[in-house]
Amino acid sequence: MQLVLMALEALVLALLFVALSQRRARSGLVSMAAAVGVTQHLQVLLASTLYVEVLPGVLASPGSAVLYGSTLFACLLAWREHGLEGTRAVIFGLILANLCVALLGVSSLLHLTLPGATNVLLLPDAVFVSSARVMLVGTGLLFVDMVLVVAAWEALWRLEARGRPGLWLRVVGSLVVVQAFDTTIFVLAALPWGPSSVDLVVDGIIAKSLMCLVYGTVLALAGLRRASPAHRARPVPLTELILGLFFRRRYEELREQALRDPLTGLLNRRGMREGLATVLSRGRGPMSLIMLDLDDFKRINDDHGHAAGDRALRTLGEVVLEEIRAGDLACRYGGDEFVVVLPATDAEAARAVALRLGGRLRDRLGELSEELGARPLTASLGLVTRGTAGLEASAVLEAADRALAEAKREGKDRLVVGEPEEEPSQRPA
Repeated sequence: MQLVLMALEALVLALLFVALSQRRARSGLVSMAAAVGVTQHLQVLLASTLYVEVLPGVLASPGSAVLYGSTLFACLLAWREHGLEGTRAVIFGLILANLCVALLGVSSLLHLTLPGATNVLLLPDAVFVSSARVMLVGTGLLFVDMVLVVAAWEALWRLEARGRPGLWLRVVGSLVVVQAFDTTIFVLAALPWGPSSVDLVVDGIIAKSLMCLVYGTVLALAGLRRASPAHRARPVPLTELILGLFFRRRYEELREQALRDPLTGLLNRRGMREGLATVLSRGRGPMSLIMLDLDDFKRINDDHGHAAGDRALRTLGEVVLEEIRAGDLACRYGGDEFVVVLPATDAEAARAVALRLGGRLRDRLGELSEELGARPLTASLGLVTRGTAGLEASAVLEAADRALAEAKREGKDRLVVGEPEEEPSQRPA
C-alpha cells in the first residue's frame, strides 16, 4: 500500500506540472516553477523524518523518491516545453529556493537559541536545518542533476534517431540514470559511511526508479498527445547545452553567428532547416515555401567581378527581408539560392506574396544592372504549398526546387507554382 500511495502522489504531481506547463508559455512556466519550489522544504523535511517500506526489505522516503523525482520531471518538462530559456529559469529558481530554505532553517534555529522562544512540539534541531555539509552537497548535486537529466535526454535522443529507444525509454532512462548518480554521490559525500550505506544507496535507487516509471509514463503520454513547441529537429550537443544554460549572452552570440549568413544577414541553410522543422512541427495546416535564385549569376561574377556578385546577392536579400511578413523565414540556402518559408499560408495567399516579391526583385535588380552597366539581372521563383496532409521538410524543399528548375526551363524571370509529391504512406491505395 505504501508503494501505491507514493505512486499516486507522483502521478498527481506529474499531472499538475504538465497542466501548469502547458498553459500560456510565460505564466505556465512561472506557475510550475513556483509549485516545484514550494515542494523543496517538504522534500528536505520528509527525507529527514519519514521512511516507509515500499517493497519487502526496501525502505525509502517519499521526500527522496516522490518529491526529488518530481524536481527532475519538472526540469525535463521545462526543457521539452520551453527550451533553454525555460530550463534555465527552473534550474536557477530551484537552486535559489533551496538556498532560501536553508537560510530560513538557520534563522529559525537561531530563534530557538534566544531567550523567549518555545519549541512547542519539541522538534529536534535537524528539522530546522541540515548540517552545512549536507546542505552544500544536496544543493550542489541538485544543480548538477538538473543539467545531467537534460544532457541524458539529448544523448538518448541521438540513439532514438538511430531507431533505438522510444520516447518512453528516453524519459525513464534519463530519470533513472540521474537519480542513481545522485543517490550514490549524496550518500558518499554527505553522510557518514557505515555498514548500512550500501543498503541506503540500493534502497534509494530502487524506490526512485519505481517513481521514475510513473513520471516517465506521464511525460511520454504528454509527448505523444502534443508535439513539443520548443524542440528542434536535432539533439543539442553537450557544449551547446552548457553554453545555453550558463553563458546565455555568449551562447546567443555564437548561435546567431552559426545560423546567419554573413553576407546577406539572412538565415543560412542550418538556420532554415531548424526553422522549417519548427514550422512543420506546429501542426498540419497549410504552409508555403518559395525557392528563388538569380538568373545567370555566374555571368555576373565573370563579367563584373565577385564584388558585383556580392552586391547582387545583398540586394536580393534586402528585397526578401523587405517583402516578407512577421513570422516568415528568409534564408540563403546556398550560393545564389534563397528560400522563403511562409507559415500558415495557403496557395492563393502564397502566390500573391511570390508575385509581389518577384515584381520588387525585377525593379531593384534592374536598378542594380544600370549601376553596373550590365545586362538586366533577373530572378526565377518556384513556389509550393503543403496542404493539411503534412509532408517532411525534405519533400517540400524538393518540390520547390523542381518548380524553380521548371521556371528556368520556361525562360527564367518568372514564377512557377509546383505541387509536392505525396509520400508513399499518403498515396491512395
